[in-house]
Amino acid sequence: MAASPEAPERPATTASSQYQPAPPVSDHQEPAARGGNDGRAVAAMILGIIAIPLGLLAPILGIVPALVALVLGLVAKNDIRRTGKGGYGQAKAGFILGIIAVAICILNAIAGAIIMSS
Repeated sequence: MAASPEAPERPATTASSQYQPAPPVSDHQEPAARGGNDGRAVAAMILGIIAIPLGLLAPILGIVPALVALVLGLVAKNDIRRTGKGGYGQAKAGFILGIIAVAICILNAIAGAIIMSS
């Protein structure tokens, strides 16, 4: 057999050492990486949910959680924007539910006053 010329040595890999594989793609973000959800946002949403049926049944009782939900939602939204924590949607929902509950309480109190006066 004829002697074949030796092939030049190749590195074990063709990729350069400066390139690294891309991390896996995911839409999921860990709340702990952002600092978690703001507790005031969760409280605002829960109080807003509770305030609506209370406002329908007893406007005097419903106005308190409605106003607290409104204030907590507003404070939490501003804090979340500033700090980057999670829970902006919950804070917004609590704020909106608080506004709706205040309106329900006021309308229900007016309706009750009209019914009582007639």
